[in-house]
Amino acid sequence: MTAEINIELAAPLVIDGGTCNVIVLRAPTLQELREFGEPVQFVQHHSGVDFVHNHHAAIDAYTRRLIVSPENVDDWIGDLGLADTFQIIDAVLRLWLMSDDAARQTRLAAFPESERILRR
Repeated sequence: MTAEINIELAAPLVIDGGTCNVIVLRAPTLQELREFGEPVQFVQHHSGVDFVHNHHAAIDAYTRRLIVSPENVDDWIGDLGLADTFQIIDAVLRLWLMSDDAARQTRLAAFPESERILRR
């Protein structure tokens, strides 16, 4: 599956004298999984409550790698506002969780609460 997510920015970026209104992210690869690990982990607590633990360093690494447009991520990523930052984090997690249907079904069977994230 070659998935992409387009993010309409709340606040346009000025990059190299031009305006950027959309950021495009692609799906992660096996090589990236090996390099960065999982960006999110579903944890079952002994009380029966499931929760999600985000691995922020992995999310940052995936963010920088998965953005395909605009280029030169390190030149502009620090200029993003908080709303757009959260949109990108959400997109990275959705790409991760939906990139492989068999893996998605396995996750859903083990952690039904993850469906809440996948529905976004």
